[in-house]
Amino acid sequence: QKVFADYGELPELLNEAMVLYQTCNRVFGQAVSQEVSGLPRDLPLDTSPIVAEFVAKHHRGLLFTRIGVLYGTAVADLLRMRLTAPLGYVRLQCESIALLKLMAEDSSVIQQWVNIQTDKEGIAFYKKYQNPVRDILKKYNLSNAYSQASGAALHSRFIGVAQGYKSARREDGLRIIQEHRINVQELDPENPHRFMIRVIFTVLRVQALILANLKDAVPEINDKLLLETRIPQFIDRLNRFLELACAHFAQYFPDVPQKN
Repeated sequence: QKVFADYGELPELLNEAMVLYQTCNRVFGQAVSQEVSGLPRDLPLDTSPIVAEFVAKHHRGLLFTRIGVLYGTAVADLLRMRLTAPLGYVRLQCESIALLKLMAEDSSVIQQWVNIQTDKEGIAFYKKYQNPVRDILKKYNLSNAYSQASGAALHSRFIGVAQGYKSARREDGLRIIQEHRINVQELDPENPHRFMIRVIFTVLRVQALILANLKDAVPEINDKLLLETRIPQFIDRLNRFLELACAHFAQYFPDVPQKN
Protein backbone atom coordinates (compact mmCIF):
# COMPACT_ATOMS: atom_id res chain seq x y z
CA GLN A 1 0.00 0.00 0.00
CA LYS A 2 2.92 2.34 0.71
CA VAL A 3 4.20 1.90 -2.85
CA PHE A 4 0.78 2.81 -4.25
CA ALA A 5 0.47 5.78 -1.90
CA ASP A 6 3.54 7.30 -3.55
CA TYR A 7 1.45 7.79 -6.72
CA GLY A 8 -0.98 10.47 -5.57
CA GLU A 9 -4.62 9.63 -6.25
CA LEU A 10 -3.95 6.07 -7.39
CA PRO A 11 -5.28 4.30 -4.25
CA GLU A 12 -8.46 6.38 -4.31
CA LEU A 13 -9.01 5.73 -8.02
CA LEU A 14 -8.51 1.99 -7.60
CA ASN A 15 -11.06 2.00 -4.79
CA GLU A 16 -13.56 4.21 -6.64
CA ALA A 17 -13.65 1.79 -9.57
CA MET A 18 -14.64 -1.00 -7.17
CA VAL A 19 -17.34 1.17 -5.59
CA LEU A 20 -18.76 1.90 -9.04
CA TYR A 21 -18.92 -1.80 -9.90
CA GLN A 22 -20.80 -2.48 -6.67
CA THR A 23 -23.23 0.33 -7.43
CA CYS A 24 -23.76 -0.97 -10.97
CA ASN A 25 -24.58 -4.42 -9.59
CA ARG A 26 -27.25 -2.95 -7.31
CA VAL A 27 -28.74 -0.91 -10.16
CA PHE A 28 -28.85 -3.99 -12.41
CA GLY A 29 -30.53 -6.07 -9.71
CA GLN A 30 -33.07 -3.37 -8.88
CA ALA A 31 -33.98 -2.88 -12.54
CA VAL A 32 -34.62 -6.58 -13.09
CA SER A 33 -36.48 -6.93 -9.78
CA GLN A 34 -38.83 -4.09 -10.70
CA GLU A 35 -39.61 -5.72 -14.02
CA VAL A 36 -40.23 -9.09 -12.39
CA SER A 37 -42.55 -7.58 -9.76
CA GLY A 38 -44.83 -6.35 -12.53
CA LEU A 39 -45.32 -9.78 -14.10
CA PRO A 40 -48.45 -11.93 -13.65
CA ARG A 41 -48.06 -14.52 -10.90
CA ASP A 42 -49.45 -17.38 -12.99
CA LEU A 43 -46.84 -17.43 -15.77
CA PRO A 44 -45.76 -20.99 -16.68
CA LEU A 45 -42.12 -21.19 -15.60
CA ASP A 46 -41.07 -23.76 -18.19
CA THR A 47 -42.68 -22.41 -21.37
CA SER A 48 -43.17 -18.68 -20.97
CA PRO A 49 -40.90 -16.57 -23.25
CA ILE A 50 -41.19 -13.76 -20.69
CA VAL A 51 -39.75 -15.98 -17.97
CA ALA A 52 -37.00 -17.10 -20.36
CA GLU A 53 -36.14 -13.45 -20.99
CA PHE A 54 -35.67 -12.77 -17.28
CA VAL A 55 -33.62 -15.92 -16.82
CA ALA A 56 -31.37 -14.63 -19.62
CA LYS A 57 -31.04 -11.28 -17.86
CA HIS A 58 -30.14 -13.10 -14.67
CA HIS A 59 -27.32 -14.89 -16.48
CA ARG A 60 -26.06 -11.61 -17.94
CA GLY A 61 -26.17 -10.10 -14.46
CA LEU A 62 -23.96 -12.89 -13.17
CA LEU A 63 -21.45 -12.30 -15.96
CA PHE A 64 -21.37 -8.57 -15.25
CA THR A 65 -20.92 -9.23 -11.53
CA ARG A 66 -17.93 -11.38 -12.37
CA ILE A 67 -16.28 -8.42 -14.11
CA GLY A 68 -16.29 -6.54 -10.81
CA VAL A 69 -15.13 -9.61 -8.87
CA LEU A 70 -12.22 -10.06 -11.29
CA TYR A 71 -11.24 -6.45 -10.75
CA GLY A 72 -11.37 -6.75 -6.97
CA THR A 73 -9.23 -9.88 -7.14
CA ALA A 74 -6.78 -8.10 -9.42
CA VAL A 75 -6.37 -5.22 -6.97
CA ALA A 76 -5.84 -7.66 -4.09
CA ASP A 77 -3.01 -9.31 -6.06
CA LEU A 78 -1.52 -5.97 -7.07
CA LEU A 79 -1.32 -5.00 -3.40
CA ARG A 80 0.72 -8.19 -2.94
CA MET A 81 3.05 -6.96 -5.69
CA ARG A 82 1.82 -9.60 -8.17
CA LEU A 83 1.15 -8.58 -11.77
CA THR A 84 0.76 -11.66 -13.98
CA ALA A 85 -2.56 -12.83 -12.49
CA PRO A 86 -4.16 -9.34 -12.56
CA LEU A 87 -3.32 -9.04 -16.25
CA GLY A 88 -5.06 -12.36 -16.82
CA TYR A 89 -8.12 -11.04 -15.00
CA VAL A 90 -8.10 -7.95 -17.22
CA ARG A 91 -8.17 -10.16 -20.30
CA LEU A 92 -11.23 -11.97 -18.91
CA GLN A 93 -12.89 -8.64 -18.12
CA CYS A 94 -12.44 -7.45 -21.70
CA GLU A 95 -13.86 -10.65 -23.14
CA SER A 96 -16.78 -10.53 -20.70
CA ILE A 97 -17.89 -6.99 -21.55
CA ALA A 98 -17.76 -7.87 -25.25
CA LEU A 99 -19.89 -10.96 -24.65
CA LEU A 100 -22.39 -8.89 -22.68
CA LYS A 101 -22.77 -6.62 -25.69
CA LEU A 102 -23.35 -9.62 -27.98
CA MET A 103 -25.87 -11.05 -25.53
CA ALA A 104 -27.74 -7.73 -25.37
CA GLU A 105 -28.11 -7.82 -29.15
CA ASP A 106 -28.94 -11.53 -29.50
CA SER A 107 -30.38 -13.48 -26.56
CA SER A 108 -29.54 -16.80 -28.25
CA VAL A 109 -25.87 -16.11 -27.44
CA ILE A 110 -26.76 -16.32 -23.74
CA GLN A 111 -28.27 -19.77 -24.07
CA GLN A 112 -25.33 -21.02 -26.11
CA TRP A 113 -22.96 -19.64 -23.46
CA VAL A 114 -24.89 -21.20 -20.57
CA ASN A 115 -25.09 -24.57 -22.33
CA ILE A 116 -21.30 -24.96 -22.71
CA GLN A 117 -20.38 -28.12 -20.81
CA THR A 118 -17.29 -29.51 -22.54
CA ASP A 119 -14.00 -28.11 -23.77
CA LYS A 120 -15.05 -28.95 -27.32
CA GLU A 121 -18.22 -26.90 -26.97
CA GLY A 122 -16.25 -24.05 -25.40
CA ILE A 123 -13.79 -24.00 -28.29
CA ALA A 124 -16.65 -24.04 -30.80
CA PHE A 125 -18.32 -21.10 -29.03
CA TYR A 126 -15.04 -19.17 -28.96
CA LYS A 127 -14.40 -19.71 -32.67
CA LYS A 128 -17.98 -18.80 -33.58
CA TYR A 129 -17.88 -15.44 -31.78
CA GLN A 130 -14.17 -14.62 -31.90
CA ASN A 131 -14.48 -12.03 -34.67
CA PRO A 132 -17.60 -10.28 -33.26
CA VAL A 133 -15.89 -10.11 -29.86
CA ARG A 134 -12.79 -8.55 -31.40
CA ASP A 135 -14.94 -6.03 -33.28
CA ILE A 136 -16.56 -4.94 -30.02
CA LEU A 137 -13.21 -4.74 -28.25
CA LYS A 138 -11.98 -2.47 -31.03
CA LYS A 139 -15.10 -0.30 -30.74
CA TYR A 140 -14.60 -0.03 -26.97
CA ASN A 141 -10.87 0.74 -27.36
CA LEU A 142 -9.98 -2.44 -25.47
CA SER A 143 -8.17 -4.36 -28.21
CA ASN A 144 -4.64 -3.47 -27.16
CA ALA A 145 -5.25 -4.21 -23.49
CA TYR A 146 -6.86 -7.54 -24.41
CA SER A 147 -3.94 -8.59 -26.60
CA GLN A 148 -1.22 -7.38 -24.23
CA ALA A 149 -2.83 -9.02 -21.21
CA SER A 150 -3.21 -12.27 -23.14
CA GLY A 151 0.44 -12.22 -24.16
CA ALA A 152 1.73 -11.43 -20.69
CA ALA A 153 -0.52 -13.65 -18.58
CA LEU A 154 -2.31 -16.33 -20.60
CA HIS A 155 0.39 -17.48 -23.03
CA SER A 156 3.82 -18.85 -22.18
CA ARG A 157 5.88 -16.01 -23.59
CA PHE A 158 9.13 -14.53 -22.32
CA ILE A 159 7.43 -11.30 -21.29
CA GLY A 160 5.60 -13.28 -18.62
CA VAL A 161 8.88 -14.72 -17.34
CA ALA A 162 10.59 -11.33 -17.40
CA GLN A 163 8.06 -9.70 -15.05
CA GLY A 164 9.35 -11.65 -12.04
CA TYR A 165 12.92 -12.27 -13.18
CA LYS A 166 15.75 -11.23 -10.88
CA SER A 167 19.47 -11.71 -11.41
CA ALA A 168 22.09 -11.20 -8.71
CA ARG A 169 25.88 -11.61 -8.64
CA ARG A 170 27.87 -12.08 -5.45
CA GLU A 171 31.27 -13.26 -4.31
CA ASP A 172 31.88 -16.05 -1.81
CA GLY A 173 35.56 -16.13 -1.09
CA LEU A 174 37.21 -17.02 -4.37
CA ARG A 175 33.94 -18.03 -5.97
CA ILE A 176 31.67 -15.78 -8.02
CA ILE A 177 28.06 -16.85 -7.77
CA GLN A 178 25.50 -15.77 -10.37
CA GLU A 179 21.94 -16.31 -9.18
CA HIS A 180 18.82 -16.28 -11.36
CA ARG A 181 15.31 -16.57 -9.97
CA ILE A 182 11.65 -15.82 -10.69
CA ASN A 183 9.95 -13.91 -7.87
CA VAL A 184 6.32 -14.30 -6.85
CA GLN A 185 6.32 -10.58 -6.04
CA GLU A 186 6.89 -9.01 -9.43
CA LEU A 187 7.59 -5.44 -8.31
CA ASP A 188 11.27 -4.61 -8.72
CA PRO A 189 12.06 -2.03 -6.00
CA GLU A 190 14.91 -0.70 -8.14
CA ASN A 191 12.65 -0.25 -11.18
CA PRO A 192 9.10 0.20 -9.84
CA HIS A 193 7.97 2.04 -12.99
CA ARG A 194 7.68 -1.24 -14.91
CA PHE A 195 5.08 -2.51 -12.46
CA MET A 196 3.28 0.77 -11.93
CA ILE A 197 2.88 1.52 -15.64
CA ARG A 198 0.97 -1.76 -16.00
CA VAL A 199 -1.16 -0.97 -12.96
CA ILE A 200 -2.10 2.50 -14.19
CA PHE A 201 -2.23 2.20 -17.97
CA THR A 202 -3.59 -1.34 -18.24
CA VAL A 203 -5.48 -2.46 -15.12
CA LEU A 204 -6.97 0.86 -14.01
CA ARG A 205 -7.48 2.32 -17.49
CA VAL A 206 -9.39 -0.78 -18.61
CA GLN A 207 -11.89 -0.24 -15.78
CA ALA A 208 -12.59 3.27 -17.06
CA LEU A 209 -13.08 1.96 -20.60
CA ILE A 210 -15.48 -0.74 -19.42
CA LEU A 211 -17.49 1.75 -17.37
CA ALA A 212 -17.49 4.26 -20.24
CA ASN A 213 -19.19 1.67 -22.49
CA LEU A 214 -21.56 0.31 -19.88
CA LYS A 215 -24.68 1.93 -21.29
CA ASP A 216 -24.06 0.28 -24.65
CA ALA A 217 -23.13 -3.17 -23.33
CA VAL A 218 -25.49 -3.47 -20.36
CA PRO A 219 -28.66 -1.42 -21.03
CA GLU A 220 -30.25 -2.70 -17.81
CA ILE A 221 -27.92 -0.36 -15.93
CA ASN A 222 -29.86 2.82 -16.67
CA ASP A 223 -29.50 4.96 -13.55
CA LYS A 224 -29.02 8.56 -14.79
CA LEU A 225 -27.01 9.73 -11.81
CA LEU A 226 -24.61 6.84 -12.27
CA LEU A 227 -24.29 7.07 -16.06
CA GLU A 228 -24.34 10.83 -16.44
CA THR A 229 -22.55 11.98 -13.29
CA ARG A 230 -20.63 9.46 -11.23
CA ILE A 231 -19.00 7.45 -14.02
CA PRO A 232 -18.09 10.55 -16.12
CA GLN A 233 -16.62 12.18 -12.99
CA PHE A 234 -14.50 9.11 -12.36
CA ILE A 235 -13.30 9.05 -15.97
CA ASP A 236 -12.47 12.77 -15.93
CA ARG A 237 -10.56 12.34 -12.69
CA LEU A 238 -8.69 9.36 -14.10
CA ASN A 239 -7.84 11.21 -17.32
CA ARG A 240 -6.26 14.02 -15.30
CA PHE A 241 -4.29 11.44 -13.37
CA LEU A 242 -3.20 9.73 -16.61
CA GLU A 243 -1.87 13.01 -17.96
CA LEU A 244 0.29 13.40 -14.85
CA ALA A 245 1.38 9.77 -15.08
CA CYS A 246 2.33 10.20 -18.74
CA ALA A 247 4.59 13.08 -17.82
CA HIS A 248 6.06 11.11 -14.92
CA PHE A 249 6.80 8.01 -17.02
CA ALA A 250 7.67 9.74 -20.31
CA GLN A 251 11.37 8.92 -19.98
CA TYR A 252 10.56 5.20 -19.97
CA PHE A 253 7.63 4.88 -22.36
CA PRO A 254 6.86 8.04 -24.31
CA ASP A 255 3.98 6.37 -26.18
CA VAL A 256 1.89 5.25 -23.21
CA PRO A 257 -1.88 5.79 -23.76
CA GLN A 258 -3.30 8.94 -22.28
CA LYS A 259 -7.06 9.37 -22.30
CA ASN A 260 -10.18 7.24 -22.37
